Amino acid sequence: MLLDAAIVFRERVWHLADTYSWLIPMFLWVTLGMAGLTVLGGWLIWKKSWELHRVFVVMAGVCGIFYMFVMPPFTAPDEDAHYATVYYYSDKLLGQNALTNKGMTIVRTCDVEYQEKEHREPSIGSYDAVWNGLFSVNHSDKMQSYNKGPLNSVSWALYVPQILGVTLARILHLGNIPLLFLGRFFALLFYVALCSLAIKKMPFGKLALFVVALLPMPMEEAASLSYDCVINAVSFFFIANSLDLVYRREKVEKKDWIVMILLAFFVLSGKIIYILLAGLGILIPAEKFPKPVLKWVYTGAVFAGGAAAVLASRLGALVNYLSRETYVAAAFETEGYTFQYLLAHPDRALKVFFKTWKEYGDDYLFTAIGKKPGWMNMEVSDLLIVGFLILLLVAAIRVKDEPVFLDAKAKIVMGICCVLIASGVVMAMWIAWTPLDSDLVMGVQGRYFLPIFPLLLMLLRSKNLSLEKDVNGQVVVGVGILQFFVLLYILEYALLR
Repeated sequence: MLLDAAIVFRERVWHLADTYSWLIPMFLWVTLGMAGLTVLGGWLIWKKSWELHRVFVVMAGVCGIFYMFVMPPFTAPDEDAHYATVYYYSDKLLGQNALTNKGMTIVRTCDVEYQEKEHREPSIGSYDAVWNGLFSVNHSDKMQSYNKGPLNSVSWALYVPQILGVTLARILHLGNIPLLFLGRFFALLFYVALCSLAIKKMPFGKLALFVVALLPMPMEEAASLSYDCVINAVSFFFIANSLDLVYRREKVEKKDWIVMILLAFFVLSGKIIYILLAGLGILIPAEKFPKPVLKWVYTGAVFAGGAAAVLASRLGALVNYLSRETYVAAAFETEGYTFQYLLAHPDRALKVFFKTWKEYGDDYLFTAIGKKPGWMNMEVSDLLIVGFLILLLVAAIRVKDEPVFLDAKAKIVMGICCVLIASGVVMAMWIAWTPLDSDLVMGVQGRYFLPIFPLLLMLLRSKNLSLEKDVNGQVVVGVGILQFFVLLYILEYALLR
């Protein structure tokens, strides 16, 4: 069956190539490029003895560029809304009018040419538009209304790389397609740089973070205009820096306070519930501070940094969600759950909560890895997702003679953080999206759990399970091979539609 599908795909590619001259070069560029990247990753580990954080820069950087083209603009989840928000802040940065009287983002006239409704799924049409407009320029000052406005209560802090990329494209008078790609490219640079630093800082479990950061879903988000790119990267670095302070650093300095407070501010600007990652500060030994009491001052200060983000951007929305007694779930045009309702009906709340996890738990896991790219409208083979899951589990196992590091207290704290964050993610969609007549929480996507993936893998470390030698090279090659087939699946979906 797989051979028959491959033959049909090949024939389709060669047939389309008669009309689209760029198709064969693109197909060969992606397939041979990923194959070469996989070999290069293994060579850098086995022959050049590169450290994982350096290998990550090469693997994620090149793989991310392939994702940028195989998943064209607006195919990532909610990328159209993020585009409108990024452009709004770019207008502000350039000192221009940012909104119409109706609250729509003002953009250059050329920047409405590639409309998101036509390109929410990868297709031969979207690829053709990208390749034909990749080097376009724009010297017109004419502006017009876009069909969307910026996202409400979303801070500029979550879009810094994208804003810089889009603004630079406008200063250079680049056209619509290069503007979209430059915004995406800056996001990818930010993600690769910060995740590489996170892997370098990890006192243990470097390989686990390497695999998590290179999963299909976070790579797709890293190569898009979505703020999830920033949230994932900052969350991974927050975890790595916290563990570094707990297990490797001899003392906590003032600069560490500043870094962690700023990180908390960035994380909380996007998703409030992720502030619970600050709970890792409890694990820092008191003797690493000038005075033992400063351990708790530090933890409180990090939480305060997150609270400042909430006050700056999301306080009104948070108060509204928690206090309202009724509302209409817009997507279903019917009354939705409220926090007040859940407090008044705890029995039903518990039934819905546990039923949701029973029904959707495996789907959350598979989609977090990358089972359904884009707007959940494509599917890659379960075999590939299981392959990534195996690599995650292998990467989490310590090498023989490597310290376990994590004691019972550490695992309890990490476990509580993970449970509370996962529950909070479900709760957010419960009171913001789910109709009252539903027995399941609606709207939760696996990608919302990605920031806690590194902690979940750390919980698997045990003194009773170890590898005889490190498997860095095998895992790096494995990731490359699986990503090769994921990209091939997306190409097949786009070209066989």
